[in-house]
Amino acid sequence: MTDYQRGWLIMLQAAAWLNKGFLPNNPSELATLAGAKSRKKFRDEMAKVRTFFDACENDAALIVEPELRVHWEEVTVKVSQNSDAGKRSAEMKAAQAQSDASSDGAKR
Repeated sequence: MTDYQRGWLIMLQAAAWLNKGFLPNNPSELATLAGAKSRKKFRDEMAKVRTFFDACENDAALIVEPELRVHWEEVTVKVSQNSDAGKRSAEMKAAQAQSDASSDGAKR
């Protein structure tokens, strides 16, 4: 793989991350996302880069970077778990503060 092909790959992986691991299955659009200076050169030489992506089973208009997709799903689950834990913690702190305020008011 040449240096510019590696650059294309990195650019496409970054774009895929922003799209949950998916990219359009269209060489012209991929060339733009890859930052290729020439669409013709990209189409002629994209085979090595394309090997990192699979056809999407559910949509022929998309390709997917499978390892990135798995990682995206794992990160999404962790973010959701952390968000839920933070919300529960905030609710418990709010309830405790309200309980403490009620206790202080009853003492006066």
